[in-house]
Amino acid sequence: MRDIFLNHLLDVQLGRFVIEQDAYDKMILGSKYYVAAAQSLGANPDKIRFSCLPPDIQPFLSNNSVKTDKAIVGEISPKALERPYIILPSRITAQKGIIEAVRALDIVNRKSTQRDGYNLLLTGMACPFDQKYADRVWDEIRVLNLQDRIIVPASRIKREHLASFYRESKMVIIPSWYEGLGLSAIEAQVLGVVLAASDTVGLNEVVRDGFNGLTFSPRDSKSLADCILRIDQGEVDIDELTRNAKLSAKRFSIDRHLADIEACYREVLANKR
Repeated sequence: MRDIFLNHLLDVQLGRFVIEQDAYDKMILGSKYYVAAAQSLGANPDKIRFSCLPPDIQPFLSNNSVKTDKAIVGEISPKALERPYIILPSRITAQKGIIEAVRALDIVNRKSTQRDGYNLLLTGMACPFDQKYADRVWDEIRVLNLQDRIIVPASRIKREHLASFYRESKMVIIPSWYEGLGLSAIEAQVLGVVLAASDTVGLNEVVRDGFNGLTFSPRDSKSLADCILRIDQGEVDIDELTRNAKLSAKRFSIDRHLADIEACYREVLANKR
């Protein structure tokens, strides 16, 4: 299954195989991108039900720890408290744009108004999804002499602690080449953390430039760096962005999604009878 996630062609072929079997009564799809992709592979529009796919944010909102966010971050990854950091909460694969983010960090730290620049927290590097690509990322980090600027947690950050890392960050970046939807972007919006994301399929259903986040061209380190610098240099109203982000994230509701799924099951069962 890992090979499918690493290879877009295999991913598409699997989707086409499932659709061509026509052995399903309904297909519940969580983003407009998924709907369009399924139809392009021959899915029957009458069998498709669209329901916004929400992230699992309950662990974020129900953290009962008496510790502050700073204390939690400091215990898990002390380096994160050395200087302001940017968080990239993604799997380590090429399509997540990790190398582009590393190159953007180099540009930002040469132009930033922040006295000592930024670190970059790569949450997925604690347990790389694609080790060969992770090795390429480290090669790029060494070429740019950014070893001291990259934060890698000692182990995978637990869901109940990840919110603390979001909130303590300067910003969240999602530099993916494409996404089915972009659940990490929604998590950032729910938590009220300023967000910069690629203007690409999936993510553009979540982020509107200048309204609830900032967008940049995918696969473009300079465009990403320019976006980060707009935040760094105070060119955007962060309070307004995060306020709008919290409001727009409400449409990604787990209760609504579960209700849609239940209604879909009831419809299928009624037709079977």
